[in-house]
Amino acid sequence: PPAAGGPPHAEALAREAAAQEASIVAQNAWLEETTSVGELTKTLGSFDGVALERAVALESSQKKLSELSDLLQKFRNHAAGGAQDPAVGAPVAADAPAADDVPADAVAQSAAPEESVAA
Repeated sequence: PPAAGGPPHAEALAREAAAQEASIVAQNAWLEETTSVGELTKTLGSFDGVALERAVALESSQKKLSELSDLLQKFRNHAAGGAQDPAVGAPVAADAPAADDVPADAVAQSAAPEESVAA
């Protein structure tokens, strides 16, 4: 039935306008979602490289932490008054020089075989 006071053609035009408006709203929603999916796909595509970089950094940090933990343990042993050196398993004398403090020529002399004296 025609709209009250209007021709049947006006009712069809109103329905067509409403359908077009609904179509435009749906297309805009589709465009927004497609844009979001594209951005997320781009972001996910870079995760492999970022994950690899972070894995390398984590491994490096863990190695440094291990080295610093060992150094801290050596310091604590030394501060405790010459407890055992975990690297060697032997007691450390309180007045013994660190291996890095010994001159290279002293190491070479101690490693040289002793000359035997003929009697």
